[in-house]
Amino acid sequence: MRRKIAAALLCLALLLLSAGCGTAGTPVSGAAEPAAPSSEPDPLPEGQLTLMACVNEDVVRAVVQRFTEQTGCRVTYACVPAIQAKELLLSDGSQADVLWGATADVHKRLADRGLLLRYAEDQGAARFYLDTDRCWKAVSVEFLSIGINPQTFRYLMGEEAPLPRSLEDLASPLYRGKLVLPDLDTSYTGTLLASSILRTFGDQRGMELLEGLWGNAAEFAQTDLMAAQKVALGLYPITVGCYSDQLRMSRAGFPLESQVYALAGWSVAPVSVLARGSNRDEAVAFREFLVSSEVQELIGALDQAMSPREDIPAPEHLDADILDFPVSSSARVNTSYFKDEQVMELYQRMKENNKGVLYAEERQPEA
Repeated sequence: MRRKIAAALLCLALLLLSAGCGTAGTPVSGAAEPAAPSSEPDPLPEGQLTLMACVNEDVVRAVVQRFTEQTGCRVTYACVPAIQAKELLLSDGSQADVLWGATADVHKRLADRGLLLRYAEDQGAARFYLDTDRCWKAVSVEFLSIGINPQTFRYLMGEEAPLPRSLEDLASPLYRGKLVLPDLDTSYTGTLLASSILRTFGDQRGMELLEGLWGNAAEFAQTDLMAAQKVALGLYPITVGCYSDQLRMSRAGFPLESQVYALAGWSVAPVSVLARGSNRDEAVAFREFLVSSEVQELIGALDQAMSPREDIPAPEHLDADILDFPVSSSARVNTSYFKDEQVMELYQRMKENNKGVLYAEERQPEA
């Protein structure tokens, strides 16, 4: 019990690193396209910018600091969950000039509503990370992996138990109560996982796998990072989520090992300029700053994410380049979002059934 309390307190401290605050207001409309910016940010000593970010706050803080140092532009930012950002922007409930993060489908929905500013050029990104409508630009690439705490896994499963290497493995009843997964109601990683499974395996087999995975979950975490933190702290042995968040935990010294499974889903974290923002020149400059090679290397070092730029190699620890990842060709950038009535009905039923389930197979009946 003391171990669990101590771990929970440490988990809470870690979670505070990713916390942020919301913004509200009425944005200024507009849709004219400015001239393409130069490769270096111009000085903006009197400039100001409002940024909405669905990215880990330590990364946002470092990038904003460097942008202000180079341009003089003052940046106000809010770190919010992707689903909240989408709702705020679609309901005109934000004064943000730039949206950084979430998934490509969120930006596409905003573009379909005429809420994003189009641009003239896109250079440096691999062709399959480009937005054909020229509304958003890819900042980083996220792909899914299985994260395992080997110490907790061996304690619960035994020294001889094989580590799971695929989604089919994790859907087995053997792992009942052993998983923590991102919540489909609050996390776009949860929707990316569901959509990639359905598009890769088809409706029938995909639903069977989802039922097995969700049935084995002891908890559904609000965000993917929270799920990774819980596994890193030993509260659960297994998760499935973004490789970059799992790597952040292992790089911090926690016992978390990752396996990019075959046919893993992936998406990009884009940046876009909001057409109704009132600081357009600053917003465009910040967008181009994010996709510059200098800042791409900074983001990769801080967030452990992969750059979409063809001139920046994948990090050494991946031992692969962009085209070699074992990811599914049927889960491409613009198809990461999937929610329909059948999927959500299954999810809510499994979520309700799993309340209070923890390490199910280790429980002993009461005397």
